[in-house]
Amino acid sequence: MGELIFLLYCINIQYITPMPALRVKQNAVFRALDDYNVVENRPIDCRLKDGDYRPMVWGGFIAMGDIGIRQGRMVKLQVHEYTEGSRFSGWSRVQAEHHVLGCVVGDKAYGVLRDEHVVIIP
Repeated sequence: MGELIFLLYCINIQYITPMPALRVKQNAVFRALDDYNVVENRPIDCRLKDGDYRPMVWGGFIAMGDIGIRQGRMVKLQVHEYTEGSRFSGWSRVQAEHHVLGCVVGDKAYGVLRDEHVVIIP
């Protein structure tokens, strides 16, 4: 009975708690990236300052004022769509010449949030 209650709790959080998510295209398949699937080691393409793209392991989201952001380097994440709610709500398309602001800390790439919103940059 305890396992069932815990499972219902987890499902409730995943479907009700608003959390940003990103949708990336990999091998002609769209995949949603949020804070729930960071353990799956899914890649996201990061545009470095020299203009090259490099796949990095998705690490979730990081707040603009978080201490970790000062230890990392800023990158542009190649994202097809994003949502401000959850990955089960409406998606907004990222224009071709824009990216999502990201930060690489160690060997993981994080999406940067400003006031709990995804930051879109040219």
